[in-house]
Amino acid sequence: MKENQETVTEDQVTIVDQSEVMESTREASNSEPQVELSEKEQLTQTRTGKFTLQMAYTDAQYFKNMLDKSEFKGSNMAYLLLIAKAEISQVAHSLKDLDKEARHDVELSSASIESINYFLENKTAIGEKSAHRVFASSMILRQSLLAIKKLDEQISKIEKSEDSSK
Repeated sequence: MKENQETVTEDQVTIVDQSEVMESTREASNSEPQVELSEKEQLTQTRTGKFTLQMAYTDAQYFKNMLDKSEFKGSNMAYLLLIAKAEISQVAHSLKDLDKEARHDVELSSASIESINYFLENKTAIGEKSAHRVFASSMILRQSLLAIKKLDEQISKIEKSEDSSK
């Protein structure tokens, strides 16, 4: 892999804007009465939605192969692995006919991003080449994970505020 492709910048991740999520939700339910969602509900919808990342076919294949070789314990982890594998396989398939090394916008659910990150963080590898690949791969997910963490903090803050008002 070329060195410049292993360097991931913050510009390579686009986070779905809350207003875009709300607008698409409203458009999808035009026949239903409009219900105003609370700030917490809006944040939760964004949190459980999809995030746009920049990924090459080779990156998607790496994640897919990594998941194939990942160890897991119990049915919950098995489920997370299966969901992440299914979604990253779809991404790899969609990128298959494009330039294999160029990064393209792809969408992944927050659950898949977190699952892939979990298995990546628990990956056992040897040597400098593997270390570079694992680190470069983690950078692809980094901005989305930071956005998810920020949403979790905002939701938690609202929940604490609600609890203190009771």
